[in-house]
Amino acid sequence: MRVPPPHSLRIDRSALLRDLAERLQERAPGAIPRDPTSPAWLVLEEAAWMVETLSDQLDQYPWAVVQQLAHLLGVSLRPARPAVGVVAVQALSDGDIVAPPGRTPWRFVTLQSERRGLVEFELAEPTVPVVPARVAGLSRWHAGELWRAIPGDGGALPNQVAWVASLTQARVFAREVFEYRLVTSEPGALAADLRGAVERLLAERAPGWLRFEVSEVARAVVLRVVLDPAVAFEGVTDTEAGDVVGTWRALDDSTWTPPVRVADHPVLPGAVRGTRPLRTDDGALLVPGVPSNMLRNELLVRDARPAPDDVPQGIWRALVHMERKLAPLRPEVRRGVSPPAPGEPAWVDAALRGGGWFRITSTADRSFAHVVVEPARRGRTLRVAWAHEGTEDRPIEAFAVLPDSGMLPEPLPSTAAWSLVLPDPSTGRMVRVQAVTIDVPPGAEGVVTAVDGPARGLFLNAALVVNAPRIDDGRSATVERAVPDALSLMHEDVITREVLSDLADSGVSEGAARWLRALPVARFDVSDDEPILDYEGVGVDAADGTVTLLAPDASGQVRRLRRGQEVVLRWYRRTDGEGGNVDRGAISFVEQGPSVRPRLTGVTNPLPTAWGADREASEEAVRRVFGPPAGVPVTPADWEREILVSLGARARGWRVRVWGHAERALVASACWPVDGVDPETRALRDALAYAGPDTLLVAVGNDAGPPSPADLAWSREAIAALVSRWSVRLPAVRAAIVTPMHVLRLRGTADGPTPTHALRGLEGVLSDASGRSAPVPDVDLLLNAVVVGVGP
Repeated sequence: MRVPPPHSLRIDRSALLRDLAERLQERAPGAIPRDPTSPAWLVLEEAAWMVETLSDQLDQYPWAVVQQLAHLLGVSLRPARPAVGVVAVQALSDGDIVAPPGRTPWRFVTLQSERRGLVEFELAEPTVPVVPARVAGLSRWHAGELWRAIPGDGGALPNQVAWVASLTQARVFAREVFEYRLVTSEPGALAADLRGAVERLLAERAPGWLRFEVSEVARAVVLRVVLDPAVAFEGVTDTEAGDVVGTWRALDDSTWTPPVRVADHPVLPGAVRGTRPLRTDDGALLVPGVPSNMLRNELLVRDARPAPDDVPQGIWRALVHMERKLAPLRPEVRRGVSPPAPGEPAWVDAALRGGGWFRITSTADRSFAHVVVEPARRGRTLRVAWAHEGTEDRPIEAFAVLPDSGMLPEPLPSTAAWSLVLPDPSTGRMVRVQAVTIDVPPGAEGVVTAVDGPARGLFLNAALVVNAPRIDDGRSATVERAVPDALSLMHEDVITREVLSDLADSGVSEGAARWLRALPVARFDVSDDEPILDYEGVGVDAADGTVTLLAPDASGQVRRLRRGQEVVLRWYRRTDGEGGNVDRGAISFVEQGPSVRPRLTGVTNPLPTAWGADREASEEAVRRVFGPPAGVPVTPADWEREILVSLGARARGWRVRVWGHAERALVASACWPVDGVDPETRALRDALAYAGPDTLLVAVGNDAGPPSPADLAWSREAIAALVSRWSVRLPAVRAAIVTPMHVLRLRGTADGPTPTHALRGLEGVLSDASGRSAPVPDVDLLLNAVVVGVGP
């Protein structure tokens, strides 16, 4: 164990006697007088001398012996932990990125900077399918309407990475279309009958929201009906008051009319925009105060949802009522929308044509992504990954878009690949990245994938990567003795099975942990014998980079090697530890050979990589090994110690303050900023209002101020995992609210105790690093802030 020795074990006899005298004075005053002539005191002095002598002899044991004893007890420095993340790649052709049991033909690296060298990532899963494709857009079905996403910054690969910046109501249903196709031997006569029925319907019923067009195609007649609210104002004049009145009636055997709103147009009065139009006594629409320069075809906007499924049949029945000759005919009905404007969801027309719309929108809240692919003669496999906020995986489906038949109503076969929790710097929260593999049928020109609930974004050709590059060593060593023989590797921070197991237990989702546990980590070839795989039968110090032949492995198995055998150190894996936690977009280069297929043309990481940690510091190892054993955390101070240990090296130097329910409930407290205007503070107060006695409040930060959004999101996930583990043994604590800790200075008081959360007795003005200031509130404690400096 590579740790420095603890303080001397020698116990000074004078200090021991002084401590003993104080204890005797407290418990039995006068029982043993502190007199050199007292026989009892002489016995105590003799015992103290013997303790000093024995402890001094104990200090004479070589520190190496203590280290070997620690090794026998299974103690070692906690090694560095690799970071994991997600990359989206862009490919020239279909294929699979295959990770063989050694070095993969593709390496994903970051740019080198003045403060950081190249950081290399490799695939953590054995096979990743890639397809040339692009994300055409994201949308969401919510509250009975379709919303399209305003795209966010997709970084270097906007066709592969799509983000939801905000949502706006879709306008794709502005001109919904119904087509009725009738095959006949006399198309001219049928067309005349249809035109007559349309004229009578418009004259007698005057629905005001339908536009008709009859055409002859070969031996068929096509009736095209457009649901267009602008028809209501054709041929209508304004009133003297500037009000616009439009025709608006329901069809026979129906009470449905298209739900519309007044457009949010800048020339309209503010009180009218976005409201429902008024209805007159005879059922017409009335929009008050419309300027004369307002175009009537822009006055009304439809709700972003299609007409009910029975509306096409209702339109045909209304025409049959006008012309009985049409009653025996059974037209082929197809529905869709007019070509949408740029940015509108282009997949809606295919969904309506293929009959899949009402199937895929059966869930009340769903997010959609339209992925465009080149049609192919054979089936392909598409990998997509949804990013959404939440603690659990969500159902994901995919539907094929075919050129002629529209969208297939049944979902495509798909397989869950993995899920991973990563920090999102833009929101300061953790997001779950959930990857699925979809079987795309031959001839498909696109795929619409859907996930339940709101989503943050979608990544194409998503792959799970880990900061675990393979190191080709190539040195050889000859077995010369039948005893353990240590060999130093070229690198420290070696990755072992135990390292990957620790990573899998640190907050990585189970789907990703399955691949991480199966990642091959080393290979040593042995002459005239089977190779040594993953240190099987070899001891290894992952932190120091030392392997020991003829040593028992983690399971106690010893690989028997004969004298004279040659062991070639082929390759092993190492990590950069915390240095592998790189920012969004940092992984920007892919290395590949000239003959490697499929050819990758770009790579990016849409979210920061996470969960990497440096090896344990020697001081922390000394406290852990030789310090007092820690029990079940009960008090807030116990939880502060456990949280600091759980956060590890990444949180070195942080301030962690834990408040229990009793502390929050029994004293007057406040949150910074005290005016409560900050949205984060309002959210914290709302959370505390509903937090019960089984919820801890944890404030984290350092002397420079609150942690970064990525660090805050990471600490929230790590603390939640810690609380979840302890809740099995300690049911009194079930959850934790993690909030950033603000660093304050106090102006106005000459001196005072610092750092402090207590405000009683302090007077003056508090200020933080952002320039916000406020007088000291009349409360006892600041829950999410600490006063670090007091002065004039």
